[in-house]
Amino acid sequence: MTRGGSSGRGLVVGIVAASAIALVACGSDDSQPAKEPAQDASADALGDAGEEASLDGSPDSEEAGLDAPEPIVELTVFATSDEHGWLQPYTDSAQILGGAANVMGWMAKDGLDVSKHLLVSSGDNWAGPAISSYFRGEPVVQAFNLMGYQASAIGNHEFDWGQDVLELRMGEAQHKYLSANIRQESTGLVPDFIQRYLIVPVQGVKVGLIGVTAPSTVTATTPKNVAGLVFDNIRETLDAVVPEVRGAGAEVVEVLAHEDYLPMILVAETTTSKADLILAGHGHVLAHTIAKSGTPVASSGSGWMAYTLAKLTYDRMQGKVTASTVEQREVSYDSAGPNPVEPNPEMESLVEEWQTKLDALMGETIGYTETGIAYPSWAMGNWACDAWLAMVPDADVAVQNFGGLRQPVAKGPITKQTVFDVMPFENRLMQVQVTGAQLLENIKMAVGKYVIFGGGYPAVGGMTFTGTGDALVITLEGGVPLDLAKTYKVLINDYMYGGGNNYLFGTQDPNATDLGMNYRDPVIAWTEQLGSSSTDPLESHVDPAPRNQ
Repeated sequence: MTRGGSSGRGLVVGIVAASAIALVACGSDDSQPAKEPAQDASADALGDAGEEASLDGSPDSEEAGLDAPEPIVELTVFATSDEHGWLQPYTDSAQILGGAANVMGWMAKDGLDVSKHLLVSSGDNWAGPAISSYFRGEPVVQAFNLMGYQASAIGNHEFDWGQDVLELRMGEAQHKYLSANIRQESTGLVPDFIQRYLIVPVQGVKVGLIGVTAPSTVTATTPKNVAGLVFDNIRETLDAVVPEVRGAGAEVVEVLAHEDYLPMILVAETTTSKADLILAGHGHVLAHTIAKSGTPVASSGSGWMAYTLAKLTYDRMQGKVTASTVEQREVSYDSAGPNPVEPNPEMESLVEEWQTKLDALMGETIGYTETGIAYPSWAMGNWACDAWLAMVPDADVAVQNFGGLRQPVAKGPITKQTVFDVMPFENRLMQVQVTGAQLLENIKMAVGKYVIFGGGYPAVGGMTFTGTGDALVITLEGGVPLDLAKTYKVLINDYMYGGGNNYLFGTQDPNATDLGMNYRDPVIAWTEQLGSSSTDPLESHVDPAPRNQ
């Protein structure tokens, strides 16, 4: 999982600053050498699926002998992104945010009719809270089916459980998963289970949907999960595929991009083949603009806490989109007041069914917190790293990328699910042996490349660090200076070991020890061992102090 991704929660509305953080945290990089997108001979890969019937169920007007279609058509698109398994609402201070049943109510209020309108996602549907991640995304696929999504881009987190699970989930979905810039390294061809684009008639207009996936996926998910795959440059992919889709009959072209907002604005402004709408994701930003090329670009936030409502005016006589509007809705309301919409009852039942299953598996109480643990925070990083060291006492140091910690801990009882929600990925705990100089090299890289609490920025245990670059200094527990020549036992997760977030441990120690446990397991065990309660809460055992000073 992305441990290289942005926070699994908050809606970032500050466009420039937040997008810049997302770029650093996610390791986004659209500068790969150009590759010609492979041509797959299958009908699915060529995007032929869905061309026989329009979304409103009506036949082609001319073929049916009906009156000529209206010359001006308004195409309506509802879009979300980075849902990250947030089927249930999230409480932030005094607000209730998101929730699949609520977002259905909000969209219904906006007039969503999936028989006439498009409902799409820019990817990262599944990985997040335990209600989704424990079941490897199956509950969210069912939610998407109920809501009537027609397509989603393939996000980096769709690979979190490997390509086999991705293929399994895609087979359960009633919508298509799209990516035009993923190829097999060995053959140069599009993998059999991936569809590059889809053409869907909407209100009698053929709309081409093209998916693209962030090239940074190679380090923004566990690298072994994308072994054998190449992620091509997005701009060059679209320059090749947009004309192909138009040549296949699409009158309007929309891009579902699991890539950050600012890079996709640049793509919109530099492609020679113009799309009519670009829906970005990956960075969890809620923002929209019109690029200099005239293409609307929108990023739809995260966690079902917001969505984009775009309307494109298509002129049949001119054969092009002549106008567009983009609005965005935040799905939130005051926790003290009534819900302003009617949550969808079918979705509420579906979510309750999955939560009941999860309670039976992970509902056991293991501790208590009076104040909760904020996310992002040093307290959260210290909790994880100190738990690792407590449960693996022969290790010297622990390093956990902050991107692997995904949400706050609410005050009150702590269950096994609580820890799973914070640490939702299938990362295994590893022990490497590296020299002090090699440890310093890793921390120097991470501090220089990532913003604090973002993606690959290091949470640490058994040590602190100060400074940056050549001035960075590591001090071990007890004030002991780091010995550059000495070998240390360092606990990390296998995402980092495989090169995720650009960590170097895997090349420094090719014979690391897999400790045979998930990275969350020691945190569950240590928290349970502490026996915290309302009179002795967890926060009295967790160090809140920054370890980068």
